[in-house]
Amino acid sequence: MVTAIVVLAATALTIITLAVHRERGARSKLLRRSVAALFMAAAFRELSDGGYLVALTDPAKRLALLLSEVNVVLLVLTFRSRGVSARAVKAIWSTTAVLGLAQVVLACLLVAQSGTVAEATSASDTPVEIAYHLLFDLCIVAATTVVGIGCFQAMCNRRQLPVARVSLGLVVAGSVSNIVYAALGLIGLATAARDDFETARSMLFVLSMALFLLGIGVGGLRQVVINHRERKAVNEAIDAIEPLWRVATAIQPDVVLRHRSGSRRERLIRLVVETHDALRIMRAENAERLSGVFTRFDRDPLQAAAMLLQLLGGEWVPQKTTPQQRLVLGDESLARSLYDLQQISRACQERGSWWTPVSMG
Repeated sequence: MVTAIVVLAATALTIITLAVHRERGARSKLLRRSVAALFMAAAFRELSDGGYLVALTDPAKRLALLLSEVNVVLLVLTFRSRGVSARAVKAIWSTTAVLGLAQVVLACLLVAQSGTVAEATSASDTPVEIAYHLLFDLCIVAATTVVGIGCFQAMCNRRQLPVARVSLGLVVAGSVSNIVYAALGLIGLATAARDDFETARSMLFVLSMALFLLGIGVGGLRQVVINHRERKAVNEAIDAIEPLWRVATAIQPDVVLRHRSGSRRERLIRLVVETHDALRIMRAENAERLSGVFTRFDRDPLQAAAMLLQLLGGEWVPQKTTPQQRLVLGDESLARSLYDLQQISRACQERGSWWTPVSMG
């Protein structure tokens, strides 16, 4: 029953992860693969409780766990400043293929001998059965140790966000639980008291999977929050720049790009670039005509605002729709350019306190 709950949780997490991490980056792909493999392992675990299917589901569970562990290991290795080389990735996948093939061969030998595969807690002393369970537990110890150490180091990073620390901490706890699970299996293979560890290993397996799921789930929720904040910031930025963009491009329509499709962020970038281009061309074309304005106001935002007001006869005032603080967009250069344009709009809104028409030459 507990494992069934974990399967349902893994299903929900798989759907959430696929919905949130839709990017094509290497980390997103590794995360999606690890979650999908973890879901399959949980499902096969539920089907391995007994019956004739155990000869198929137990090896499948082990292969799914191996696949999940390898993807998480590669994901953790990308946290390093040097990243992970293509040669190292190839070596890891080659080793994984060999280990997976060995698991399948050993499972086939077990089925040929006894018609099924035995649980590690009830395995006899035949070399094939010992090798089958020993290989599985050693893979868990090796992979989980790398994951635990990598996540612990990332968690200790002072610049790490609090939510990320919680996510990494849960993964570290899951790694410790998983190592204990594997250690009990190794002890069981080395002693005659294997059945004594059956209940403990079952509980540790579920606990490890639950901690890993929670850790990845918290990370997914963090990404949902980040995506929501970014969308909100981009929408506010578009609302802030669009009135100024309309006026600037009405005076200089040639700066408007014909291709207008794309994401909201791409639209924001286009609005910022086109507005800056329009203001730059206005300055160049009206250098002599507005020399009095440029002399009186020698720097932005007042110079650009005075130029617009002079060209429009002081009749246009942009809508005051957004706050004037710098918006957090994840791109300092874009945020700075947007902030400069916001200041120009603000100067136009407050023209009564500083602007009077200048005679044009």
